Amino acid sequence: MERLLSNGQIAELLALEAEGTTEPMRGKALRKASRLAFLWPIEAAELLRQNRSLTELQGIGPHISKLMEGWIEKAPEIQIGRAHV
Repeated sequence: MERLLSNGQIAELLALEAEGTTEPMRGKALRKASRLAFLWPIEAAELLRQNRSLTELQGIGPHISKLMEGWIEKAPEIQIGRAHV
């Protein structure tokens, strides 16, 4: 069964990516997208399934869109707090 990332999980991945960058503007964009992910009216994975662009989502530009597409296509295993997702 295919495991799709939820917007909450994408928010966590965006926040982790922001922590790992040394570029201040990129970090700011990633943190903003991470916060906004909780407010998106549709799941990002569902948007892709409909062959729509992730840039339709607030706070998502072309660079972050490509990053998210990679995560959604091959969902990485992440740990949030003590829970393994």
